[in-house]
This record gives sequence, C-alpha cells and structure tokens, in this order.
Amino acid sequence: MGRKIVLNYNSDSDFNPRYDIDYLVVDGSGFSFNDLYPIKFLRGEEVRKVSSHVKVVFIIGIIKGKKRFIMQCNTGKPYASEVKLLKEVIEDLDIKARYFIGDKCYDCIEIIKAICKKRINPAIEVKETFRMKVKDKYRLKSKINASKKRIYKNRNSVEAVFGNIKQKLSSHIFVKNIDIAERFAYIRAIIFNLCVYAEIEEKKKKKKRRKFKLFIIFIFPKIEDKKFYTLIFHLFTLFLKFRTAPKKY
Repeated sequence: MGRKIVLNYNSDSDFNPRYDIDYLVVDGSGFSFNDLYPIKFLRGEEVRKVSSHVKVVFIIGIIKGKKRFIMQCNTGKPYASEVKLLKEVIEDLDIKARYFIGDKCYDCIEIIKAICKKRINPAIEVKETFRMKVKDKYRLKSKINASKKRIYKNRNSVEAVFGNIKQKLSSHIFVKNIDIAERFAYIRAIIFNLCVYAEIEEKKKKKKRRKFKLFIIFIFPKIEDKKFYTLIFHLFTLFLKFRTAPKKY
C-alpha cells in the first residue's frame, strides 16, 4: 500500500526521479488489549508486570516534508525487541529514499549496514561515551547525518502518525487474544494508509477540475454561470471514459 501511495503522489508532481521519497523514519509504540489498565499511574517494576499490550514498529515515509504514510509495519509480543522487529522488515524495504532516521534505540550495526546496502543514507543516533568513541565507518556516517538538524527534525513525524492513529482509531484493541490483537494493529496501519491514498486522489481530482475550469474560462470568457462549467466538465469526463473503455468484440 505504501508503494502505491508513493507512485500515485509522484505521478502528478515534479518530484526528483532519483529518489521516491525524502525520508524514512522508524519508531515503536504499543496498543493495549484485553483489560484497560492505568499504565500512566504505574511506576518502576509495576509497569513491567503489565503484559496485555502489542509492540508495534512503524517505518513511515515522508514525501516533500508534507505527506506521511506507513511504509512498513511489524508487530510483536509485549516487550519484544524493537531492533529485532525492525530487522525482520528492513530487508523487504524496496524504495529509494534520501535518509533513514531513527533514535538511539536502533543503533545496531546490522541495521545500519542493511540501510547502506539499499543506498539510503542512515541518520540514526549512535550511542557513545567519553571513553568509547564511534570508530566504525557506517556508524560514523550515521552519526554525522543525525547531527544535522534539518534532517533529524523529521523524526517527530512518526510520533504524529502514532498520535493520529490512536486518537482516531483508539489506542486500545477490544480483544482478549494477543494474535488477534496483532492483526488489529496491522489493520489500523492499513486504514491509515487508505485514508492517505483517498486524500491524494481527492486532491488530484480537484487539481484537474481547476485546470479544466481555467481552460473553459479562457475559451468562454463572457459566460459566468457555474452550472455551465460543471456541465462541460461532466461531459468531458464521460467522453474520456468512453474513449478509454475496453472494446467489446
């Protein structure tokens, strides 16, 4: 679905053909299921005892710094490693992007190497201390990119996607089985992408109508009736459908 959104968005724009999208951003979150629990009131070891939630890792794409959508999604059991969940889906990533952004949680040499193999510039924050400096060339490249504010500031976009999904579709899944809860987490990602796809289609239709209206006004400048323009537009769309319809033999 993410690939279709990219192709649909770029087909009607003057986007740089060298890259499909500007940024890929990764982050993890969770959806509760079974019992509602006041986790925000719990502290310390009490939080770790709560096991009725699904771990989710999203890789979102950002086109021109505006449109955000989910490119890859993976789910796991409670407290599953986000690094392992990312490793499972990063190999299936088939898209040309400028930068891959992530926080220190994803500072793993295997992930950074996999990103570089796909010819994407890594911008993942790396862990380092005063005594232990970054020596690996892949991690050093990632550190330099992540230190650039114009690149790393786009990491907050993934938080906006999580917030959008949880506000509109709820952060709680009303099921008791964890396997079904994982599927419902996938469904939330699909619904989000469908909404983005529908929004792009609607904008493209409005753009075509605006262009056609300007063309009609140029031909018939003295006519001010709006109904006339809408009638001409509908006749033109019917004509295009008739031309592109498959011939029956």
